[in-house]
Amino acid sequence: MTIKDDYFRYLDHIGTSVPMRELAAHPEWSDVIALRHDIDHDLDLALEVAHHEHERGIRATYFLLHTTDYWNDPRFAVKCAQLEAYGHEVGLHLNLLTEWVQGRCETLGDRLTELLEHLRAGGVDVVGTSGHGDRACYQHGFINYWIWKELRGDQPETTERGLSAEGIAVADPQWQVPYPKDNRLRRDDGAELDLWTVSLADHGLAYDAVHVQNDQYWTDTGGGWRRSGDPLKADLSTGRHQILMHPHWWRGRTRTYFVLCPARSGSKWLVNFVDQATSCRALHDWTLNHRRTEDGYELDKRTGDDFLGLVESPNLASALIRQAAAHHRSILPGDVLEANVYLEPFLDELRAQVPEAELIHLHRGGRDVVRSILNRDWYDTPFDRRHRAVPIPDWDELNQFERACWYYRYTQERLMTATKARISFERMVSDLAYLTRTLRELGIVVHPLLAETEFGKRIDANRRDEFPSYERWPKAYRIAFERICGEVQSALGYAVDERTVDHELGTAASEPPSGKMNVQTVRSMEFASSAPSTVTGVHVRCVPTDRGLEVGTSESGHTTAHLVLGRGDWSRVKSKDGCVCDPSVFYSVRIRFDAAPGAAVRVFLLLYDKRGAQVAKRHVATLRCDSDWVGFSFTVQPGASHFILGLHFGDQPPEHRITLRSVIVNSIVADENYRVRIPTPARTALGQESPLSAADERGVEV
Repeated sequence: MTIKDDYFRYLDHIGTSVPMRELAAHPEWSDVIALRHDIDHDLDLALEVAHHEHERGIRATYFLLHTTDYWNDPRFAVKCAQLEAYGHEVGLHLNLLTEWVQGRCETLGDRLTELLEHLRAGGVDVVGTSGHGDRACYQHGFINYWIWKELRGDQPETTERGLSAEGIAVADPQWQVPYPKDNRLRRDDGAELDLWTVSLADHGLAYDAVHVQNDQYWTDTGGGWRRSGDPLKADLSTGRHQILMHPHWWRGRTRTYFVLCPARSGSKWLVNFVDQATSCRALHDWTLNHRRTEDGYELDKRTGDDFLGLVESPNLASALIRQAAAHHRSILPGDVLEANVYLEPFLDELRAQVPEAELIHLHRGGRDVVRSILNRDWYDTPFDRRHRAVPIPDWDELNQFERACWYYRYTQERLMTATKARISFERMVSDLAYLTRTLRELGIVVHPLLAETEFGKRIDANRRDEFPSYERWPKAYRIAFERICGEVQSALGYAVDERTVDHELGTAASEPPSGKMNVQTVRSMEFASSAPSTVTGVHVRCVPTDRGLEVGTSESGHTTAHLVLGRGDWSRVKSKDGCVCDPSVFYSVRIRFDAAPGAAVRVFLLLYDKRGAQVAKRHVATLRCDSDWVGFSFTVQPGASHFILGLHFGDQPPEHRITLRSVIVNSIVADENYRVRIPTPARTALGQESPLSAADERGVEV
């Protein structure tokens, strides 16, 4: 996170400092500086400041405010411990009278005990407080330290006159808090509170910051040194000095990072680590999947169903990137890192819309990436529009394995030329020192205690493992991989399998398949002026029109509804319902529709066994208002007997109607070479059971 250069000038001028507790405990010290921070807004920014002070040997006190959002941060305790580990003191920034005036607490002592227990729960030693100058102090006339019995004095109506809510003397009357003559505070509901009734000592506290003896008090309250003078212009070598600096006023310009990579390269792991172990906010695949609305930003996943449609619409992609850039700049405080596996096709749009962003290349070995994306069913149909298509000759003729290899190669080559900084997946997940150093070179500080709990986590692991590791690939596939990806692998520092790169072994695995596809129409529905019997559903409004069948959320007010295309029900079908499954073919679907602006309906593939019970549900497409048809393809899993398609309507207004005009389902028999079949032995060389099906000597379909 960026800190203004001026702040470091103050640190250089201060030289060395001690926490407030030491200044309070040693009134005999004559020449000393105590540095203090009241954390009114952002604990993560405070951690960043604490790190830089620690590097310079400066120790300070951080007073944490209990009326902020960060007080309830799930990692609050470990962040407090990190402040102490940096050599700093943690104290309580007291806003207790504000809570009482606003009716959020009744008994000051009990509430104080609760606050201190929350701070001390993680082992933090809290002995000091500082009063928060809340706006309510001026509205209702109080200073937050007026609760302390030990600080009352004999004549508070005199000693407390002319003070600001911070507790220091100020000349401007508008910043002077009037003292109540009867030593009582009143609130709007008529309740009254006696001041000066809570004991510091009874709660294990030793001091209130503004009352610690000093020769000179410096404060940047309000964003400048107007109330005290500027310590940078003073000689601090002699005397007792207390310097109050609010990190909020010293935040520098925010920075934006985009981590770009092929899919399955560890981007989610990196985002989780950065978000949890640093002061940088980290997001995963946010851009392109959110859109701006009147109320802010909402999820609108554009990369799931028809990613190629987005690639073919650069103006839409550019608008989504522009909206995301505005979000990152103005909505989130501090620095933002986004890892996104979908942005590689939009490098020009990204540079144009976010020119200040730093682009970082995250890379992982191609053998693991190819294996992982095949286990995720990428390119499992010849009409895959959900994943990146590489602009090379005969792309449509390549088989699934070759497409995965070319996707890896093309993406890496593009990112190698578009970025300056790189992060190795293999090193970042195994070497914390490497990751800490690499992020620090980018300006992102890793906090050690926060990193401890995150570094060993496994994020977004594959649930399937049918496609084996490289060592168990047939030689023909190893040859194809090394010929397609070997050069880029070497450029990224990965070893090339020289034994496999043998021209005499032939090129069968990398040759495109031959033959044509046979297309057969399985089901065609034209929606005329009456609702056809093949359409069923619950909680859905169906209105026959001249153009087709109008469907939408029911008038009864249900927020979720569905419509089934083909006889049957969402959860169960009869033996003659739906379409018969054939795992050896691909199914291509084309749906024509008219939609109202803003309408979005998800299409699910519903699979059933021979008894009619549902065995699987897969989201295969989303109908949107920006086109009048949607096309997609899918395969069915072995063991399923019948399938139907279901339209699911989420929480949307009734006026979002969709008029279905036609649905055509085709079965396509492709050349057998399209699907990757890996011959697998029944047992490994060690005599152990293969993780693949030991009974299947012919191969495993992936």
